[in-house]
Amino acid sequence: MELYVAALGIKKHIDEWESDLRAVKLPYRDKRGDEKSLVKLGVCDVKLKKIFFPEEHLDTVMSLVGVRPGGGHILKRHPMIRRGIAIMRKALGLKKAPEPKKNMEHMMPKYVAVVPLGTKNDAYSDDGIELI
Repeated sequence: MELYVAALGIKKHIDEWESDLRAVKLPYRDKRGDEKSLVKLGVCDVKLKKIFFPEEHLDTVMSLVGVRPGGGHILKRHPMIRRGIAIMRKALGLKKAPEPKKNMEHMMPKYVAVVPLGTKNDAYSDDGIELI
């Protein structure tokens, strides 16, 4: 089971709280109810990142940050994430992110699921210069 929570506070205190949670071990029971062993409580971050760059490099950047063509396994396995992304996209005023055309396999992060939320076009100055 997964539980999503928001934790606010001073980083030092949040780190201590996470450390305390990671130290917790819970009994694991198989489907028959037989206790097998103890398992640690898993705690990981879910973070939003804003990455800004010149507009013409969108496809390259999508590949560099680790977005897989097709969105990767995380969107296929968890339909709730797709719905959550749609809600966040609307709240943040973003357009749906296009799938990258190229795949830089050497840049794909291991053990990290990168899910694109969306894109927002930059504003331009009166001189036609992109405001990054």
